[in-house]
Amino acid sequence: MAFGSVLIAMAAIQGAQTPPAQTSDFRDANLNIAFTYPNRWKITKKDKREVRFEIPFGAGTRSGELVVIRTGFRGQPEDWQSLQKTTNELSNRAIVRQWTQDLLGAPLLLTQVNFDEKGDSMTMTSGLFYTNVPSKMLFHLKVPVSMQDQMAFEWQQTLESFRTLDGSNLASEDPSKPVVARKPVDTVAPRRPVPDPTTKVTKIVSARVRQFEVSGRKLEVTLPEGWTYGEIATSKFSVMDPRTKLSVAFDLQLRVDSESPEVWLLGWAAKDLARFSTVASREDAEAVPTKLATSYGYTIRTGASISVVTKDSAFWSAAGYVSSADGYLKGIPTLLAEPDPIAKDNAAVTKERIRAFKSLLTGTQLKTIP
Repeated sequence: MAFGSVLIAMAAIQGAQTPPAQTSDFRDANLNIAFTYPNRWKITKKDKREVRFEIPFGAGTRSGELVVIRTGFRGQPEDWQSLQKTTNELSNRAIVRQWTQDLLGAPLLLTQVNFDEKGDSMTMTSGLFYTNVPSKMLFHLKVPVSMQDQMAFEWQQTLESFRTLDGSNLASEDPSKPVVARKPVDTVAPRRPVPDPTTKVTKIVSARVRQFEVSGRKLEVTLPEGWTYGEIATSKFSVMDPRTKLSVAFDLQLRVDSESPEVWLLGWAAKDLARFSTVASREDAEAVPTKLATSYGYTIRTGASISVVTKDSAFWSAAGYVSSADGYLKGIPTLLAEPDPIAKDNAAVTKERIRAFKSLLTGTQLKTIP
């Protein structure tokens, strides 16, 4: 899973008392970067070249580590990724994947590897912030494999908080052009607060089409063939597939008012893992484009439940999103661990319901109404 984004809530002031801050800010004037991180991360080393954070996970679990380094790399992106692949293979580390993610208008060149270290199964994501500045940020984030879901959520929150110290936009490095020197910056651009969203249903177009108004923005949701609307309460509504008896709870969000769908899904996946005693399979999709001018993502698990009631059933859980330029739908199936009592093969029923959930995400259209 990529590590890789959520707005940090500000503490409310009650009377003369202010609750202790749950986060701290990291800033580097030479990199022109600041980000917000959880207070439980502890800085163990800080010098002119690097900063190290210890990330504790609790008793009995090995701590993770984040290392932030300055580097002057100015080669091509493919050269960097090739170097990472070669270096890790020589160190007997298994390459999980390499990919690129946009951050503040510049590419983040990422590599994830798995390896054993002192008897522990570890995973590490390394990222080069490929910006057009002399000194670039390089990070290595290493955690136990058992904690990667929790860490993925926290790291996406941290990435979401990234901003330049002077409020300027960044751009990708161009090795063909001379480097432009810049003076260190010592101010932090403020983070923009967002309003609370308000939502109402404005029009029932047809049995499969509804129009919503979210904070003054009109969005239209069209369901795939066979799906019907259930209860609708402002931005929260249910949809149903009569064939598989699957119900999915949707929540409509504006991107400007909310955390990103990727961050929401990572947070859900980290929390949902606690419902399983063992996981038989896990399937992920992230920002997959469709022919309907949307994209979708999901996480689906099957396995054994920790619940006595459901431990012998074909247990599964899932969450996903349908995203457009202005908004997105969060979707969570509400009929999960209860096999159909008339079905002879509960595993087959589960398979059909998972297939129906995927078809809902790929076939739902979300568009802005002018």
